[in-house]
Amino acid sequence: MMRYVVITLILVVLMTGGSSVIVEASDIKLLFSYSLECPHCSYQKSIIGEFKKNHPEVDVKCVGYCNLNSEQRELIKGTSGHPVMVYYSRYHIRQVVGETSLSALDKEYDAFKKQMAGREEGISMVASGSRSVCF
Repeated sequence: MMRYVVITLILVVLMTGGSSVIVEASDIKLLFSYSLECPHCSYQKSIIGEFKKNHPEVDVKCVGYCNLNSEQRELIKGTSGHPVMVYYSRYHIRQVVGETSLSALDKEYDAFKKQMAGREEGISMVASGSRSVCF
C-alpha cells in the first residue's frame, strides 16, 4: 500500500513539472495603513479586526500614515488614497485601496496565496471594493 502512495506522489510531482509550491500562510503579512481622521479608514478598522480574528495565521499590522517606517512606505508606494491594505511576503505584494468588505478582503487573501504559489513575483495593485476612498 505504501508503495502505491509513494508512486502516486512521484507521478504528481512529475506531472506538475516539480513546480508545486506549498504556501506557508504564516509567511503572509497584512499591513493596514490608515488616516486617523478618515471615516473610511475608521470603517475599515473593524473589518481588519474581523479579518484578524478569522485568520490568526496572518501577521496583521495596523499603522497610521504618520507612523509608517521606510519599509512600510515602500509597500504602499504607488497607491492613491486610503485606507490601504497590503498583503506581502518576501518578493510578493498585493495592494488593496479603499473601503473593502470582509468577503472581498478574504478573496484578495486567497488571490494573494495563489499569486505566491504561482511564483508571480512583484506588485499587483487592486482597487477592490473601493466604494469609498479618501485622497
